[in-house]
Amino acid sequence: MIAQDELLAQKPEKPIRPAAVFIPIKGVRSNFKAFLDGLLNQDYPDYHLVITVETEEDPTYAALCHYLGLKDGERVLTKENLSAENPPMAPGLRQVRLNVAGLSENSSQKIHNQLSAIPYFEERDKIIAFGDADILIGPDWLTRLLGPLNHETHPVSTTYRWLIPEIPTFPNYLVSVINGSVGTLGGPEWCNLTWGGSYALTREAYEIVNLPEAYKGALNDDLQMAHVTHRARLRIGFVRSLMRPTPIDYSWSDMFWFAWRQYFQVRIYSPYVWTISLMATFFYTVAFLVTWAALFSGNLWAFVPISCMFILNQIRASERIKIIQYIFDGEYLKRLKPLFWIDRFLTAGWLFVHFVFVATTTFATKITWSGITYQVTGRQKTKVITRVTDH
Repeated sequence: MIAQDELLAQKPEKPIRPAAVFIPIKGVRSNFKAFLDGLLNQDYPDYHLVITVETEEDPTYAALCHYLGLKDGERVLTKENLSAENPPMAPGLRQVRLNVAGLSENSSQKIHNQLSAIPYFEERDKIIAFGDADILIGPDWLTRLLGPLNHETHPVSTTYRWLIPEIPTFPNYLVSVINGSVGTLGGPEWCNLTWGGSYALTREAYEIVNLPEAYKGALNDDLQMAHVTHRARLRIGFVRSLMRPTPIDYSWSDMFWFAWRQYFQVRIYSPYVWTISLMATFFYTVAFLVTWAALFSGNLWAFVPISCMFILNQIRASERIKIIQYIFDGEYLKRLKPLFWIDRFLTAGWLFVHFVFVATTTFATKITWSGITYQVTGRQKTKVITRVTDH
């Protein structure tokens, strides 16, 4: 991680490439203004934003117009028409466009929103980047995300999220620990997957994978992108220290359905990862129960594997804690510290919960996401069944 940061901190040999940044937004979250402030004030020297909502009736549309200072009918903010009513814009930001996608029918609304923005991928743009509105970003987010592309080490780059509890509840801690176990898996580069919250492609990679065709009819964007990227034998650069803090506040029910939705998509779009997750969590849980049952039955030899498991678990947890301490500080680190003891001493518990998340998606074909229920029968076979509007 440190070596990667040192490499990406160097100035690229070639000029920085102009970038188009596509952001779909639904709902006004607690980080709404902070996220938009960050988007409009990136230190990247040449980029423009396309922010997409479902419809003009969506409350998010009115909130965005108010934030951007757009008058009735206006959807584009440029340096030429800036006034005191508009928010500050970084020198490198050329333009902000508010895009209205309309409602999806045969793909997820997120995919539909992203595809509707594709016409704004301008000829001068050499990079296309995507991000989610629930993350927190600093002014260097785009520069670091696009680092592997501008250094020409990779044609595709991504990072991952770290769930930050907004309030100290056990569901928040539990899902944060489980998510952290996924984010720190590591492995060879060919195992890297893209994450929809932050990923980018060079124009050449965009054309090779034929992104509009690859996304047509899909529910998922990131794992589908990883699939077509690997199929095209393109390398994915994972910027580990850029993992984005994502604030959460889940009830037990919210926590379950959030995790369930993730593994529903993993099963369809990355089945080998789903299978490995199922097997790893299952066998750990079984081994834990069998060894402790043997110990309580009077077999003292069971203490040997239990001790080995405990020692190895402490080593693993310590390494993960070092990663957290390297990436985060201040308030974020303070909120994550209570997770350390859960990671160290309740491993069997959170791995069992992890197993439940994975196993319960085994035969599912329907998913409800942001008020929309979809029937999904394949990678690019998605159909909207019902839609609940909040406007």
